[in-house]
Amino acid sequence: MFLSILYMPWVVTSGLILAGVFFFNKYFEAVIWIIIIEVLYGPEAVSLIEHRYAFVMFLLLAAVFTLKRFIRFYD
Repeated sequence: MFLSILYMPWVVTSGLILAGVFFFNKYFEAVIWIIIIEVLYGPEAVSLIEHRYAFVMFLLLAAVFTLKRFIRFYD
């Protein structure tokens, strides 16, 4: 994932983070990856409004975690 953050566009990395929720049972590392992306590529402003990527990704992450609860997985 770290190489994805460094070498791939943010769209691909965001997709991998959200897809990781479905592949792993408890993928709470996604929060750490979002924070790393925000620290590396986010704005330098101190205002919380400037960090749109993190807010949108946290909302999407919550939606995906909620959606995962309603989907049945068979082995």
